[in-house]
Amino acid sequence: VAESEQDEIKEVNISAAALKLTKEFDISTYAIQFIKPTGAGGKITVKDVRKYLEGR
Repeated sequence: VAESEQDEIKEVNISAAALKLTKEFDISTYAIQFIKPTGAGGKITVKDVRKYLEGR
């Protein structure tokens, strides 16, 4: 049972393009949680990822 893993990382709603960008810039799965989503239904968009990158 891999419940302990689930506790660490909450479910993230992220667009495929934004996810690709996080991999490009080596943003960890943990760090993705701190990106503020602006997309519909709380989805993280490419714009959100870019904003996060500028701020870090």
